[in-house]
Amino acid sequence: MTRSEFVGNTLKIINERNDAKEVMECVVRRILDVDELEDCDVNIDNMVESLNARLSKDRYYVANVGGKFRLLEEPTVGIAGPMLGVMIRELNLDTVREDYERAIDSADDDPADALTSACSMLESVCKKILDEMEVGYPTKETIGSLANEVQKHLNLSPARKDIEDDIRQILSGLITVANGIGALRTHAGDAHGHAKLRYKVDPRTAKLAIHASSTLAMFYIDTWKKQSVKY
Repeated sequence: MTRSEFVGNTLKIINERNDAKEVMECVVRRILDVDELEDCDVNIDNMVESLNARLSKDRYYVANVGGKFRLLEEPTVGIAGPMLGVMIRELNLDTVREDYERAIDSADDDPADALTSACSMLESVCKKILDEMEVGYPTKETIGSLANEVQKHLNLSPARKDIEDDIRQILSGLITVANGIGALRTHAGDAHGHAKLRYKVDPRTAKLAIHASSTLAMFYIDTWKKQSVKY
């Protein structure tokens, strides 16, 4: 039996247990103990990539959280959620990943914090894309302005004359959604203190913001990776 077959069979056995997540976390932590691997000729990034290729089928992945490798479960919030999670890991967007996971984890218990994290996640994605394209940020670094700048440089501007009205309406709607998420954070999130129009956000609304932010972020990242869009 090869090493890869052994790992695959071991993961299969573990996943059949009722305490699969706890057992897998212990195993992966032992395997990826940074201190033990310091003096070894091992590429940790390649190890993590190989593990994640197998773990992804069971909706788990390994990530570096605060300098320690942890086994995490793929979020199931929305259709965009898992796909965005994969993109974030592939691009090593640590700050984006932290905001994304924080938003998912706190949606029910602390929806105001989840809303703030979802907004921060989208802002970070926009800034990352602008940085990679060597484009400056807009004068007002609001989430709506950042989204507008990203769409302009990704050739997704609704002002284009060579696209169908249906597509133009959707592209314009993306900026409107980004503005709405930013306004919601200002009035109901926990990042700007107690504004005059502050109101309490519920988990349902926080999840709406997470869904919306995830969809926009995934579309922007996907378009940026392709660097060209034809409608």
